[in-house]
Amino acid sequence: MSIPKKTEREVTITRRILRWLTEQGHYAEKRHGSVYGKTGEPDLYVLLKSLHARGYPNGWSASPSSSVSPESESVSPESRALPRIESVFAIPAHFEVKVPGQHSTPLQLRRQRQLRAAGALVAEVHSLEEVQAVISEAYTQTSRASVSH
Repeated sequence: MSIPKKTEREVTITRRILRWLTEQGHYAEKRHGSVYGKTGEPDLYVLLKSLHARGYPNGWSASPSSSVSPESESVSPESRALPRIESVFAIPAHFEVKVPGQHSTPLQLRRQRQLRAAGALVAEVHSLEEVQAVISEAYTQTSRASVSH
């Protein structure tokens, strides 16, 4: 006879997600309900590391975060005399953490729609693996968009 697995508490799932996000270099914070916040806001506010846009004023290149020396980029010697510009673009993300079997309330769903409409990545998640899948898909879409532009 097998013993049924005890469902993890939401706080345990949230801590695991926060630890992983921080280890990956993302900015992540837990939102706590207070008189200063809006009710229904997702549990986690995250800024996901995204693409580096690097180059010189007359030629930009977008690529995944990595170190590339100016010598390995194909730019003219005149461009190398100009100041090198490097920017990091972050993807705003909000995660509503729930234990398996539970779902967002109608108010939480309304807030999620508002954040999505403003351009944020928003998801209801039940595990670290779901967060990883959402982020992987976001990076895939970001990479496709940067290649097509």
